[in-house]
Amino acid sequence: VRLDERREAELARIENAVSRYWETHARQPADLAALARQPGVSLRVDDPVDATPYGYEVLGPRRYRLCAVFTTDTAARAADNGRPDDRWAHAIGRQCFDRSTEEKK
Repeated sequence: VRLDERREAELARIENAVSRYWETHARQPADLAALARQPGVSLRVDDPVDATPYGYEVLGPRRYRLCAVFTTDTAARAADNGRPDDRWAHAIGRQCFDRSTEEKK
C-alpha cells in the first residue's frame, strides 16, 4: 500500500511539474526526462521498485496521460480504511490518468 501511495504522490508531483513547465514554455515537455532536467526540479520519474519509467504521453496541446503500475486497488483500500476515492483512484496493474494543463483566465 505504501509503495502505491508513493506512486500516487510522485504522479501528483509530475502533474504539478507539467503545469509549471507549461507556464514557462507554453508547451508540454516532450518526455519526463526533459521535465526532470528543468532547473530547480527534483522529480522522480520512475517506479520506486523496479525503476521502470512512468508512462507519459502528450495527447494534445494541453492534454497528456500519466501511467504507472500499481499493486493495490484503491477501492479495496477505501473499504479497509475509509479512504475516499480521489483523483488517483486505480485498480491493480497498469493504470493511466488523462490530465490537462488549465488555461489561466
